[in-house]
Amino acid sequence: MRRSSRQGGFTLIEVLISSVIFAIVMSMAFLSIRGAARQRDAIKETMERFTEVQRAVQMMTRDLSQLQPRSIRDIIGNDRIPALTTGGDGGGIEFTTGGWSNPARLRRSVLQRVGYQVEEDILYRVQWPVLDRTQGTLPLRRPLLDGILQLQMRFFDATGDDSEDWPPLSGAGGQSGFAARPRAIEFTFELDDYGVISRLVEIPQ
Repeated sequence: MRRSSRQGGFTLIEVLISSVIFAIVMSMAFLSIRGAARQRDAIKETMERFTEVQRAVQMMTRDLSQLQPRSIRDIIGNDRIPALTTGGDGGGIEFTTGGWSNPARLRRSVLQRVGYQVEEDILYRVQWPVLDRTQGTLPLRRPLLDGILQLQMRFFDATGDDSEDWPPLSGAGGQSGFAARPRAIEFTFELDDYGVISRLVEIPQ
C-alpha cells in the first residue's frame, strides 16, 4: 500500500491574500485613529476657545459690577478724569473699580484704575498701578480675547435712558459728572466665530 503525504503550510497565493487583507485592516485602523485624533484636537480647541470667551466676559463683568465713584487726576495733575469714561487713553472704556485683592497687605488702595480696549481684533485689559498716574506711570496691558470684530457699550442712567457715551452731560442720580455712575452697563462682543455675546451688568449705587 502506498501512503500519500501532504506538506503543511500556506501557499504563495494564501500569503498574498492575507497580506492584502492585513494591509486593508491596518489602513482602516490608521484612518480611524487619525480621525479620532483630529476630532479630539478640534474638541480641545473648541473648549479652550470657550474658556477664553467665558474668562473675558466674567472678568469684564466683575470689574464693571464693582465700579466705584472715584475720579482721578490727569497726568499733569490739573484736571479731573471721571470715575467712568469712554474714549480715554487708547479709546475703549476706562473706570475705577474695587475689589483689588491685597494678600501681601501692601500700603495701597483696594481701588484700581482699569480699562478695556480693542486693538487689531484683540481685547486688552489695561490696569494702572496707581489711581492718580503721572507721565512716568506705565500701564499693564493684558490680552484677553482675539477675534473681536466689535465692542459696543451702552450705559443706562437712573431714568432708564441709554447712551453709548459716558459721563452724561448733566448729573445722574444726584451725583456730579465726575463721580456719576450708570444704573446698568451693557457690553456686547461680536466675535468672528461665536457671533454676538451681550451682558447686562447692574451697578450698585
